[in-house]
Amino acid sequence: MQIHKLLFLSGILAITCATQAWAQVPVCIDAGHGGTDSGATGCNLIESEINLNVALKLQPMLEAAGFTVYMTRTTDTAVDLSARSAYANSKGVSTFASIHTNSAGENSTATGIETFCYTGCTGKTSGNNYQQADQIQTEMLNVWNLTNRGVKAANYSVLRNTNMPATLTELGFIGNCSNDATYLSSETHLQEAAEAHCKALVTKWGGDSTQCTQSSSGNTTTKTGIVKGGTYKTTTSGEWLGEVNIQIGDKSTVSSSTPNTLWELTVPEGNYTLTASKSGYNTATRNDCEPASADKISWCSIALTETNAQKGTAVGTVQDSSNGQTIPANILINGQQAFTYDGTGQWSYELDAGAYGITALADGYNKKTIFCIIFSNATSECSISLDPQNGTIIGKVLDTATNQPVSAQVALGNRTQDYDTQSDFVFSVPAGSYTLTASAEGYETGSTSCQVNRGQISTCNIAISEPDANIQKGFIKGQLLNSRTNQPIAGTILLSDSSVFHYTGNAQYQFYVPAGIYQVTGMAEGYDTQTVSCTSTPGQTTTCDISLNPQTGTLTGYVYQAGDIMTRIKSTITVDGTTLSYDGEQNWTKIVEPGVYSVTALTKYGETGQNTCTVEPGKTTSCNIAIVVATDDTRYGTMTGVVARNGMTNMFIPAQVSIDGLETVSYHGQDDEVWTFDHLPEGSYRVSAVSPGYYDNYVTCRVVADEVSRCIILLTPIINDDIDDPDVPVPPASPDPINPPVTPSNPDTPETPSEPETPDNQPYATPGNSEDSCSATPNQPASSPFGILATFGGLLIGLRLRRRFLQGAKR
Repeated sequence: MQIHKLLFLSGILAITCATQAWAQVPVCIDAGHGGTDSGATGCNLIESEINLNVALKLQPMLEAAGFTVYMTRTTDTAVDLSARSAYANSKGVSTFASIHTNSAGENSTATGIETFCYTGCTGKTSGNNYQQADQIQTEMLNVWNLTNRGVKAANYSVLRNTNMPATLTELGFIGNCSNDATYLSSETHLQEAAEAHCKALVTKWGGDSTQCTQSSSGNTTTKTGIVKGGTYKTTTSGEWLGEVNIQIGDKSTVSSSTPNTLWELTVPEGNYTLTASKSGYNTATRNDCEPASADKISWCSIALTETNAQKGTAVGTVQDSSNGQTIPANILINGQQAFTYDGTGQWSYELDAGAYGITALADGYNKKTIFCIIFSNATSECSISLDPQNGTIIGKVLDTATNQPVSAQVALGNRTQDYDTQSDFVFSVPAGSYTLTASAEGYETGSTSCQVNRGQISTCNIAISEPDANIQKGFIKGQLLNSRTNQPIAGTILLSDSSVFHYTGNAQYQFYVPAGIYQVTGMAEGYDTQTVSCTSTPGQTTTCDISLNPQTGTLTGYVYQAGDIMTRIKSTITVDGTTLSYDGEQNWTKIVEPGVYSVTALTKYGETGQNTCTVEPGKTTSCNIAIVVATDDTRYGTMTGVVARNGMTNMFIPAQVSIDGLETVSYHGQDDEVWTFDHLPEGSYRVSAVSPGYYDNYVTCRVVADEVSRCIILLTPIINDDIDDPDVPVPPASPDPINPPVTPSNPDTPETPSEPETPDNQPYATPGNSEDSCSATPNQPASSPFGILATFGGLLIGLRLRRRFLQGAKR
């Protein structure tokens, strides 16, 4: 009996030690703005570039310090506000840190560093939110001699919607050219900012603080990408020009004299400057090309002009795209400051003949770059139209009698928000005049007009009052239904008196309104809008169900070789009795009615693959198919594993486990059970787990011939686990980081609705960090592979010994 107890305790100890051996703190680093959303500008600096610079410096230091780092972006890419928080939630990270740069306009005297946490955090100095913000603020002030603007509370989207402690740092004021901008423009000072964030996170969450320095971070493996291009005479689409010396940093090559033969260089990930030179031609440079990304190809062709070629002239204006008016702006040519345009008449600038990237920067507008070709002794039109940045509406809903806040639903057009009296409602909108309405139970609908200026905040409170008690009212109730299945669906109900009801698909929607005839409109994502007429009768309830017709959906995907997801296979796709030809390059696509489809692929050699995919109304579903291409040299192995709760690896979870495009098995979460895939060709596979009440997750597992590869998939529950800070909100029940629901223009303000991304256009740039890896062999790339295998082995040993112990006790 004592031996059994000892063995059981040994198994439990193996689990505990193995878990500690591989456990790392997962963190999400968010570089604010990016892509078409440049953020603030000033002193010839661009906020999105500063934010990304610091984030990329911070990433390798945190990894060396013992963190698992997820990045919302690693290139100059636009990422939706909601996608940032949903991405962090889906990864189950322990903490979230967003990096921004402050602004109060060009030539501003505003100065200093400030760090934000979610509304209410400053009153809870023991909470994780406040402690992380306070630590970052302290470390930043240790390295930058700027004003301490303090730790502040804010209702920013990335703070409100993240399901973990979250902070947002404003490094300094980009428009203060004499003070803050001297820090923001220095690579040395930006390195100090990255080190300060690293030290703050290590102090709060643990890790090796000695790695939070430039020298230690330099020991990490540098990620590289490939830059390719051609060399031309005069324009990048003109006459081929060979034997050109190409230089990027310390990398160089010579372009071929054979027409259309491209050169290529392998360079570190990030932005770069390309220089091209040739005897008899002017040296050309470009630093406006697509940034180099890990394991990807970036394109950067370049053109040279003969030394005796006459110059040409670029002329143009900078205009506001919303009204066509000219506006002052800074003009950059090939990424370098050229001149300042005062907003009157045309600007004019003399250049060598060639092709140029011309960029306009103006306060309150998103930056824009155009491609302009300059010809010898000629004038080229190079005007630029800039999109104005949104303004922000904030406010409260107030009782007209008491002037006290009232919980209500606020509507701006077809957009709505729930106002909870704890923080302002917030809308991000283009400049203009708007009407907002507020509705609350027991109150008449109220409205107000609001004027919004570009890039500014307008406060617009809404007053509502209790109705006259003598007015007789009745109830209008009903359900929002799928017209084909007659099942309830989630959506929005609008009443002709501007009342709004968000219907979750449970129970019934309800309006309590004065007697009369009302037009009731139902709408839902993926469905056609429908309006019905309904009569409110005093003291009675009228039922008005609304049936919506589901829109068609889209199936799309690719066919690949099992074990090698990068190798695509030409084949014939069969969907719902219709055949498509897949070329092995672009995705195949088919518009279908909502439902479940069995999709098959057939190669010309008779090899087949199959996948079952569900299409939702109005949405795009990725449906990839794997084909086992067997040869005489094909070797096979087995993959097996468990699904466990993140942070509680001895708690197994029933789930559907699937190999992308290949097959799905049911895992019941029993103590002595594992999921298994047999007879898989040697190679790497993406294995996903889906379970109700948990965020979906996947790992990349490598199958080794004639061996059993073991993988553990960790799922994070959709609940609020932040005991120290109960004000951190619970995320939505079905976060969708692949299809973010909004496209904001300013990440410092809450999101606005937009069309979702398709699954094959995932908005996250996370090279090297988006997947956990498992393998049966320790030399395969993985997140602590020894620890994962030790954990899994410890789990099985502990559980089997526990069963033997129980059986021995019964005997």
